[in-house]
Amino acid sequence: MRAVMDNKRRIVIILFIVICVFLIRKIIETPVLSGSFYGTYAYDGYIVSILEDSDDFYIFNQIGDIFIKGKYEKKSENVYYLSGNGFMEQQISLKNRKFHFIFNEDEMEFKKISDSATLIEGIDELVVEYSSKTKMN
Repeated sequence: MRAVMDNKRRIVIILFIVICVFLIRKIIETPVLSGSFYGTYAYDGYIVSILEDSDDFYIFNQIGDIFIKGKYEKKSENVYYLSGNGFMEQQISLKNRKFHFIFNEDEMEFKKISDSATLIEGIDELVVEYSSKTKMN
């Protein structure tokens, strides 16, 4: 009888250790993101990069060959006004590191993936090229 109890105890202890290891790995692998507006947000191939040292932001989708630069203005706590060429000017609200943005008549929910703005080399030239291409259409 004592042997059966010892085996059950060992199984419970082993199960507890496995669960703890799983939880620790999950915590370590999950990036800690701040609640600030600045950083990089993603949605289905689109990236929005909010720059901290200016009032600029970029929307781009390299697969769709879309590169847009805009301006943001803080209206109140977690509420921002976005403006620029190539999209409808709009007010967004940041909640739980997510915001909704309408682009080409599609509502997109962008989720924060990094506290740093992600930019690609030559983004400003790509913005000019995209802008001139869309003006011709």
